[in-house]
Amino acid sequence: MIEEKKQKLYESPVKRHLVVGGVILFIIIIFFLFTDYGAINKISYLSKRSDLTEKTENLKSDIDSLRTLEKELKTDTLSIERLAREKYGMIKPKEKVIFIKKKSEDENTGD
Repeated sequence: MIEEKKQKLYESPVKRHLVVGGVILFIIIIFFLFTDYGAINKISYLSKRSDLTEKTENLKSDIDSLRTLEKELKTDTLSIERLAREKYGMIKPKEKVIFIKKKSEDENTGD
């Protein structure tokens, strides 16, 4: 009985062409989805590319801001003094530093 079905399948050229065409179509779909040139890899490459493009734009803006800071520090002595005071806590001779402690929310409510 199984042999009869196989014979009927192979006897009709239309059915045979449909089976062969289906197998070829399946192989082509697998190729376009899962190979190195496939759609899945292309989508992941595009997302990586957009991430890297965003990172390069951020880095370019950081470089520009650092270059302007460099120019400012080379020419302006007040900027150097401000940076030394803010970052490194440097003071002038005979100058006193006063630290102001902020009240926390618990102290403000009286609990």
